[in-house]
Amino acid sequence: MNTLSGGTQSLLTNAGWYPGRTIFTIGYRFALWKDGYPWFSVVEEFLREFGSLRVTLPKHGQTDTFHFNVAEAVDDVDASWVQENYAERIGTNKLCVIGQAHNDYLLLFMSDAGKVYGGYDDYLCFIADSGVEAIEALCQNSPVQEIPERE
Repeated sequence: MNTLSGGTQSLLTNAGWYPGRTIFTIGYRFALWKDGYPWFSVVEEFLREFGSLRVTLPKHGQTDTFHFNVAEAVDDVDASWVQENYAERIGTNKLCVIGQAHNDYLLLFMSDAGKVYGGYDDYLCFIADSGVEAIEALCQNSPVQEIPERE
């Protein structure tokens, strides 16, 4: 498992996380299935530990949030946009919604390889190689890599 910095661990702890946390994911699996999303073991492992968390962090003198409430996130997006536009631009047809960031503007999703991406309308970015690394990147406001639109 990847290591989280002390600052990130503190933010997660304030959100209700603790080492060894495990929750049931069947509700998430159902919400994703209803919208036609695939389910991967890497998504299940990630959501089992971090599902339902809503993290609040300071950002430029204000607060920012991200969460891993899948049922809430899938209600705010057109599944075909993720499965067609975003998947095509990334080069995979295997994407699964895991939450939202930047006060719910940025949809978070994970590939079957565990890579985490973010999208908002035509904007798409690569965040990190794993869910834990994505949490660290979001908490530390790390730069992301924008993925251009296909022509």
